[in-house]
Amino acid sequence: MEVELQPSAERPRHHHLYLEPALGIGTPIGLGGLSIIVRPMAPLSLSAGAGASFDGAQIAVGGRMHVKEEGAHDAPGDKTGISLGAGWSMGNMDTPLTPKNLFSSMGHTSGRFSSPRWEPAHLLNLDLSLHVPLSRSVGLRTFAGIGVVLNGPTNAPSYRDRIAFFGFGLPIGFI
Repeated sequence: MEVELQPSAERPRHHHLYLEPALGIGTPIGLGGLSIIVRPMAPLSLSAGAGASFDGAQIAVGGRMHVKEEGAHDAPGDKTGISLGAGWSMGNMDTPLTPKNLFSSMGHTSGRFSSPRWEPAHLLNLDLSLHVPLSRSVGLRTFAGIGVVLNGPTNAPSYRDRIAFFGFGLPIGFI
């Protein structure tokens, strides 16, 4: 009697570890940087990253809840999805172009107005992301959000501000 073994259908791969290079304006990791993303289960991912802005190094940690994922594959990373994120970031920051600064500077014709500067700023970041798979291991993530400054600036301790940000990331799945 001959037994013929049939190969099992190949299961889609669910990546649990990603590296994500990202670029953007005002993002938690600055103008550009790199994050490590761990996805222990389908609806949740955790990240830590570092990057650079015009004011120096930036670091960030956060979490993301994947609230909607749709696609033909069974693996979470292979689906188009929407996620909500929250996290903390830190780095030096100067905010000359925020609406609050623009209105504050209008009455200062003497040139004595100086924009607030944080050395460092601590921010609570909230964002919305759209993830689109480009291949089995690579995706495109577009994101936008707001950073709420948690501490006062070095040169004006009672001042508080918010910063809008947006950017693009390329999460690359490894494990």
